[in-house]
Amino acid sequence: MGRPPLPLGSHGEIRTYAHLHGRWTAAKNVPGGIKPTRWRATANYRGMDGVTAPVEKSGATETKAKTALREELNTRAGILNPTLSKRSRFAEFATIWLAEAEDRLAGTTLDNYRCYLDRHILPPLGENRIHELKVSRLEDYFRDLKNTVAYGSEDKLSPGTRRIIRSIVSQIMDIPVRRDLISHNPVRAVSRITGGARKAPRALELHELVEFLALVDADRTAPRSDLPDLLRLMLGTGLRIGEALGLRWADVELGQDAARSVIRVTGNAVYVKGRGVVRHDGKTFNATRNVGVPEFLYLLLAMRKPLDVGPARPVFADGDGRMRNPGSVHNAIVRLRKRISPVDEPDRWKWFVSHVLRKTAATQLDEAGQSARQIADVLGHADPSMTQRVYLGRGMPN
Repeated sequence: MGRPPLPLGSHGEIRTYAHLHGRWTAAKNVPGGIKPTRWRATANYRGMDGVTAPVEKSGATETKAKTALREELNTRAGILNPTLSKRSRFAEFATIWLAEAEDRLAGTTLDNYRCYLDRHILPPLGENRIHELKVSRLEDYFRDLKNTVAYGSEDKLSPGTRRIIRSIVSQIMDIPVRRDLISHNPVRAVSRITGGARKAPRALELHELVEFLALVDADRTAPRSDLPDLLRLMLGTGLRIGEALGLRWADVELGQDAARSVIRVTGNAVYVKGRGVVRHDGKTFNATRNVGVPEFLYLLLAMRKPLDVGPARPVFADGDGRMRNPGSVHNAIVRLRKRISPVDEPDRWKWFVSHVLRKTAATQLDEAGQSARQIADVLGHADPSMTQRVYLGRGMPN
């Protein structure tokens, strides 16, 4: 079966190319550190006549080329198209919302929102006409969503995920409101999404930490994914998994000893659909920071650093010298915790995720007398109260 056609007045994936050495090169193949001055962006567009054809725009930067293309696509799609009415389908407005979101959302966030649309929003709502989406219809939808199983999991969608989905649906329904097609946004009248009590922060206790690291070191498969060293770096610095995987040797300054060494956190590795693993700027302004190097980590990094390593090479590079995919490393951790759990206690380490090390690092700093502000600076948080509320493992049994 062939690929289904694009909806009328919509476009496909936007692809960008840089002009290098006399020819056009896909953006994902542009070497790091190179800044081309000629870019073009292209996408297939299906007009209201049903004909699909490529549309192309150029610019001095990748962003300018994409912006020019989006403006052209929006013009052709008729974002203010008078043919839209209250009988138009929800999916038509979802297409408009997604085109607008491309200009303001980071690649990973946009990928996540596309997944929510494709898996949880458009299947039950896409063919509904806007005037049919009354409060009662949406109330039923969100009630059913509560019992939906998350993709790739045995667990149901969390309250937090359902709130994100509700926000997306509400933003889409705002479009016909702004165009006077309906008088109000019915999502705003739907019952609030509530969740259970927040779980207490979980950090590894000392005996658990010793046991866990011993099991990781004894596991024969873990070194293939660099897990023994990677997990120790996250424990010693409180870095997020994406930050740890995005760490380059240029960001690691090893002095004569640990006290005169520093790790500069300047970005994180993320997977973007269509581009693969890329390095983004920090999650927030505060995410760009300097972190001290504990003695055990100083020795680990000094032994790990090759003599002739390039500054742009990731500290935890894959076999080809490129950044590892955070999703693949997460899956490796899931497999690890299954392997190291006892046969008679298969859920022994089921609760362990990479963020547990971040919380463990925060709790250790707290026990060492660091203030919430100091710990927030290490973790890259803007709000110390969030650090104290979410990251410090209080009330754990001794």
